[in-house]
Amino acid sequence: MKAVMQKLLTVFLSVVLVLGNVTVVAQETHAETFEPEVVELLIAQVNVVPEANTAIKDAGDYPATFEWQDASVFNTVADLEVATVVVTYEDATEELLEVDIKVVEELNDAALNEPIATTELIVTAAGEVPEASQYIINLVVLPAGTVYEWADPSVFDTAGEHLTATLKIIYPDTSYDEMSLLVTVEAEEEETEADLYTPVAIDHLITDLAVVPVPGDALVNLENLPTDAVVTWQDEIVFSEVKTEVYENVIVTYGDGSSDMLPVLVSVREPAEEETEAERYTPTTQAITTELGIVPLAIDAIANLDELPTNTQFTWQDDSIFKQLGEAVETFVLVTYPDKSIDELAVVVTIVDELTPESDASLYTPRPVALITTKKGIVPMAKHAIENIDELPNDAQYTWEDDTIFDTVAAASFANVMITYADGSMDTVAVPITVTETEAPVATHARVIVHFVDTEGNLLLPSQINAREIGTTYGSTRVAIEGYTLDSIVGQEKGIVDKDETKNTVTYVYRKLTNQPQLPNTGETSNLLIYGLGSLALLAGVASLIVAYRKRRGND
Repeated sequence: MKAVMQKLLTVFLSVVLVLGNVTVVAQETHAETFEPEVVELLIAQVNVVPEANTAIKDAGDYPATFEWQDASVFNTVADLEVATVVVTYEDATEELLEVDIKVVEELNDAALNEPIATTELIVTAAGEVPEASQYIINLVVLPAGTVYEWADPSVFDTAGEHLTATLKIIYPDTSYDEMSLLVTVEAEEEETEADLYTPVAIDHLITDLAVVPVPGDALVNLENLPTDAVVTWQDEIVFSEVKTEVYENVIVTYGDGSSDMLPVLVSVREPAEEETEAERYTPTTQAITTELGIVPLAIDAIANLDELPTNTQFTWQDDSIFKQLGEAVETFVLVTYPDKSIDELAVVVTIVDELTPESDASLYTPRPVALITTKKGIVPMAKHAIENIDELPNDAQYTWEDDTIFDTVAAASFANVMITYADGSMDTVAVPITVTETEAPVATHARVIVHFVDTEGNLLLPSQINAREIGTTYGSTRVAIEGYTLDSIVGQEKGIVDKDETKNTVTYVYRKLTNQPQLPNTGETSNLLIYGLGSLALLAGVASLIVAYRKRRGND
């Protein structure tokens, strides 16, 4: 009845008396005046009907009530559905608003969050499992404590193009999302012999005019190269005239067809008269150690082998010395040059019962990278902390001595990488690290929770749980429960959605009735009667004015 009175009053105030005519101008209705805006997406739990006003932004700003036209849409799980809100204004006008809804089995973290994965093709090497979290581009809005992992990391073990890898996002409440990403796993490039070997040129090669030196004489470590490697001069013409310190290239071609080319400093001189090679060259010796009864190669006793001509022969003057134990024993090596001239050199040898083999750790020198940077809680792969991993054995194992160091923010700290070789020997390498704080995600939605309990705390109806955008308004509605009366309300029935969900929680507390209540006499009926009589009188007055005006016009 109050709404009727308001409508009559509006009609009365809209009567405009114009000389010679009476014009009644209708006011714009609320439905024409207001333009409520729906939320982008309303997420609800199946079989739990949310309040219709939760679908309207700033619903509390409008003089209206909100109801679902058909609430059965919330009875079925759906990724995307459209529901209609009936908006009824105080002036009795209505309008229908459509809102996109998502109905889920359970209102959990997986339902409330939408991770976005990269659309780019992921490229990695076979055996290298990439960090899963780096392919989620909206990490910052997902809950803290979310775990990112590959559902089946074995997909990265074998080379292949456009493979499918499943990325699993596990939320703090144990709900999860799975996303399929395209991956190309590249096969490891096969190393050539040129990659494996490093020939080294001597400092200075001196030869006589028109004498082309053996190309292998230009290399310091010829004995370390494969036996089927072929060493040649790029151009022998350099030896056809006298030159001082010019460069000529030596080419080393390996059995697999790969090659190395390196420059050699060359001097070509006029040949000396009657100079023997023993006079021209000065070999030096180095002490050697061997086992009892094993005769070492005499060539191993020469320290500057690279400075002597190819085809020089080395023999022990007397190898019987190796049949008895001895320390710092002197013996002699005979150096026979290609021109048959000879040098006799004293060598210090040590003969022991058994030689201790060198460990892999003594043969290799791993080097750390300049800096490892990671976020707190993310442990990088230990092998990525070694700069020269390509120089170490393929079967070496890499582990962090203590990976808990990555659980604490640290700058300019060190962490040890333990390298274990196939023979069981180990190296420890200190690596500079910086561990930064993980950026806290920014929540965009929070839940609005409504409970219906009795004075003992027992749940009388299922709780209503709806996800709403933080900063928007919410409203809850008390429900009549047979046999109970509302006792108290804990929380705010209407308010602004806060990231602190306790501020968005409303609890209706009901007290059980012992007898059926008698409705009080509020005087509502008599008031309505007075409003009705007054309305009729008002309409009669308006009609009288119009009739009198027309009579006066007729008399005129």
